[in-house]
Amino acid sequence: MQEAAGVRLLVDVGDVHAIARGMRFLVEHPVERFQMGRRGRQAMTTFDLRRVLTMHRALYRRTLGAAAAAVRG
Repeated sequence: MQEAAGVRLLVDVGDVHAIARGMRFLVEHPVERFQMGRRGRQAMTTFDLRRVLTMHRALYRRTLGAAAAAVRG
């Protein structure tokens, strides 16, 4: 289990012991739990729907443009 950017705890897929340790940590450390929650909510403000849609459109344009250029040779 590791903390990533102070926002979340990361565990390997299927590692139930690591998940349990992470949950125990959050239960036993209310200040850190609160701070992680606050930082997580702040981080999510950068992912509003308009911004995500704009990022996806730009990605599609770049991808489709590159594909079209490759076809033209």
